[in-house]
Amino acid sequence: MADSAAVSRKARDRGRLTAVGESQRGTVMSGSVPIKPLAECDSWGVLKLENGLEILIDDEVVERLHAKSSTVEEAVCSIQSSFASEDRMVIGLRVNGRNVDSQMMQDTLAQPLLSLERLEIMTGTRAELVTEAMDQASNCLEETERACQVAAELLTQGDTAEAAKSLGECFRVWQQIHDAVAKSIEMLRLSPDEMVIRDMPLVEIINKPVATLKQIKEALEARDHVLLADILQYELVEVTQGWHDMVAKLRSEAGEMATKAS
Repeated sequence: MADSAAVSRKARDRGRLTAVGESQRGTVMSGSVPIKPLAECDSWGVLKLENGLEILIDDEVVERLHAKSSTVEEAVCSIQSSFASEDRMVIGLRVNGRNVDSQMMQDTLAQPLLSLERLEIMTGTRAELVTEAMDQASNCLEETERACQVAAELLTQGDTAEAAKSLGECFRVWQQIHDAVAKSIEMLRLSPDEMVIRDMPLVEIINKPVATLKQIKEALEARDHVLLADILQYELVEVTQGWHDMVAKLRSEAGEMATKAS
């Protein structure tokens, strides 16, 4: 039981996929417009920052904003539109030294800009975001593999409650990985219908867990714990390997994009 809790905890901790979901530096801005370095930009506008407020982009101080920037959201939008480029984009915020996560984002964006003491805006390239996300996805897959093996062992021992808890955590992390993969494909501007990995269409690899999860659900409903343990120990291994290959492919594509941009 202790082993199950440890694996579940590790999966949860590593399950916070960074870069295209939750960044270590804050929450990725959905629909962000790419940003270019400060050195390449012209005049900011007419709102001179006063009242002790500091705004920084990648540790560079901003002195002026568009005059309509009365909220945090308007300030970020001003930065996005004024610093547009093909590759860089806003990926996270930090307010008064505190990272802004997805739960805090909506309220933070609605705050009056001048009520803050310090606003830090982080940017990154698409390739950097995808590479970071796929590294996290790979770690999460390894953790879920171990968690599924623990769940299978618990089922053979008759401890269905702990096994179900471990499985629930696995399913949650698989969904996170799925979302990160979908966002990564979009950010790399790839066509999923045209991608093939180890002679298998990407779409088929992504959808393969659906049939396996259906088998798991049916086994749970039938309380056939022997069959469920077999699925976890054998059939899910093949599915997980396909996802490892998919994650590696996207990481490779991100590396190629970074090389072309350099």
